[in-house]
Amino acid sequence: MQQVSSKNWINSADLAQLMSVGERRARTILSAGEISKQIIKTKEVTGVRGHGGKGLLVDVNSLPPELREKYYLSQVGSTSTELSPLVADAIEHGDVATHNTESRMRTALWRFELIRQALDFDRHSAERGAEVQRVAGKTYIMPNGKSKKVTLDMLYRWISAYENGSGNVRDLMPKVREDTGRKKNFIRDVDGLVKQGVLSQRAHKKIEEVIERYVKSLWANNAKGWRTITEYATGRLHDLLIEAGVTQEQIKATKSGCAVTRAYVERFRCEYKLVAIHDSDAKLFFDRYIPRITRHTDGLRPMDLIVGDVHPIDIKCRRPDGSVVYPRAIAWHDVGTGRMWFTLIMLEKGEGVRREHVAMSFASMSQEWGLPVRLYLDNGNEYKWAEMMQGFLEIAELSSKMSVTLMDAERELGRILRSRPYNAPAKAIEGLFSVIEQYFGDITGYVGGNRQDQKKQNVGKEPVAFPGTMDDFHAQCDIALERYHKRAQSALGDRSPNQKYADFVSKGWGKVAVTQETLLFAFAETYEPKADRGVIPINGHHYYHDDLLPYSGRKVTARWARHDPSKVLVYADGRNLTCIAPYEPEYGVLESKGAREQARRAQTLKRIITARRKHCDRLDLVEEMADWNKRIPDAPEAPTIQTVTVAPSSQLGQALEAMKQQDQQVKKPKKRVYDQFLTDPNNVLLDDIEWDDDDLPN
Repeated sequence: MQQVSSKNWINSADLAQLMSVGERRARTILSAGEISKQIIKTKEVTGVRGHGGKGLLVDVNSLPPELREKYYLSQVGSTSTELSPLVADAIEHGDVATHNTESRMRTALWRFELIRQALDFDRHSAERGAEVQRVAGKTYIMPNGKSKKVTLDMLYRWISAYENGSGNVRDLMPKVREDTGRKKNFIRDVDGLVKQGVLSQRAHKKIEEVIERYVKSLWANNAKGWRTITEYATGRLHDLLIEAGVTQEQIKATKSGCAVTRAYVERFRCEYKLVAIHDSDAKLFFDRYIPRITRHTDGLRPMDLIVGDVHPIDIKCRRPDGSVVYPRAIAWHDVGTGRMWFTLIMLEKGEGVRREHVAMSFASMSQEWGLPVRLYLDNGNEYKWAEMMQGFLEIAELSSKMSVTLMDAERELGRILRSRPYNAPAKAIEGLFSVIEQYFGDITGYVGGNRQDQKKQNVGKEPVAFPGTMDDFHAQCDIALERYHKRAQSALGDRSPNQKYADFVSKGWGKVAVTQETLLFAFAETYEPKADRGVIPINGHHYYHDDLLPYSGRKVTARWARHDPSKVLVYADGRNLTCIAPYEPEYGVLESKGAREQARRAQTLKRIITARRKHCDRLDLVEEMADWNKRIPDAPEAPTIQTVTVAPSSQLGQALEAMKQQDQQVKKPKKRVYDQFLTDPNNVLLDDIEWDDDDLPN
């Protein structure tokens, strides 16, 4: 069997999967040697099944751009392709998401498109040089939306990497930092001692382990604050350094004297302070950390091309406070059938169309019509669609048939393709707005498109506003849109949008359904609530999960969707998914399940604390205080440098001498002896008592 030297060649089965066609159709395309009138590079191999043991392979780099991009992006993260070593390398150095492998592949594809035509010419040929000169010196938009000026050196460097490598687009991917994902530094001064050769690597590792456990233990034993811990840990660090052969002079010669920093100490606070609170402050632990449950007194009983735009509706309405408001319509136009989907919103004063408005509108449209194959967004003045791109791209990643184009955009974002300055199919929605306004013109309050020359019922007076409620307004707009969808249009062959749509359905067309969960998290917003005993509050809603119990008092990152707030994605460390938290359940006052749930949560927290205590030592903080005090010298005794005296011949001296003599002459009173048997003979209490010796007891 003939071996293929390049890994960019794929067979008919792979091409069929890439084009979403049958394998027989793929073999026909390979035999024809072209796709959509673009010549493709093929070669014959032997040793394959059927057709006389011969078959055709196609070079991926000769495929149309969309197929080429689809192929390479499909290789990212696949363990059965040539990119698997790349992914394995990323896993070895850290999390794959850290390297943003897909983003790097998009950059590689962008570079390949710039050098692809130059690669068709021989090395050192005049044709290749002319092609490189043509491309160089210009500014291009990168996949991440940033502009970049491409130089000759860049192009030749990319060409060299491609030709001297494996001849694969992955050779053009930006390099990954070698230190990505590695552990943070210990103490810079201690690391510096290793670089100077004063401290060995082995001793450095041991000291780091001891200090780390010591700091954890101090937190777990409720040491009073980071300053105290840095002082204790610095003393312990100095002892260990001296034991390892480092002198005091070498320690003092460092920038900070090998002091343990606050940043290092704070690294362990959140995880091990909980142990201290549990062990030393039962009331605080009970009040703030023991999980609680919520009780209540109620019973329990139970959309091929879509153009998006935001447009003002020229109908004067009033808010509940009487102020004037002109509604905004988030519109979606199905170019193939002429259908229009409107979402009407009433904005407050100074408010603009926000992300959640667009998310809710797109979600409602997608659930009714299905997922669009291509989505065109007019980046006009009413709404900057760029802030919605990430949500649209997340949905597009889930469907290989969907792509997003931002019109009149100066940047390309991810899978977004720049459209031409004027795109007639996309701009058709602008004309449709004027058509639909013919129907809206019958609604009371219509003022026309010129706000400086509004249509008025009476000369010299303000236009009359729509008299009904918002529900009445929506109902009348629904009637106008229904009229639009049922009326025949010449652009649709004298058929209505509904009839046009029915024609496709009768021919077997079916929509691409999208689940509510997919839309929910694609347009989720990011919040940073503070966890409290497993519960996080977001916009008046409360969510609970056991995995949030150790994060009480800490802020976590949560992704929450306004149009369906039933669940929330929580990233406790800011990057990795910790849990998907649902609503916190509520229990009735007399429900025994509530007590059992509270006990279960408390037991779960105790298991977490027990697991963390294994990484700590129990310390006597008084001994640690005494140990630290020994390292600090005591305050010295001040020597007497002068004694103040009074001259005896002075007036004050004479007075002091007289007082001294007087004190010597004063007789001290004789100390009185108390005896229970002594009686004062002059005590009158005894005068009236007559007794003799006969009265004494024998």
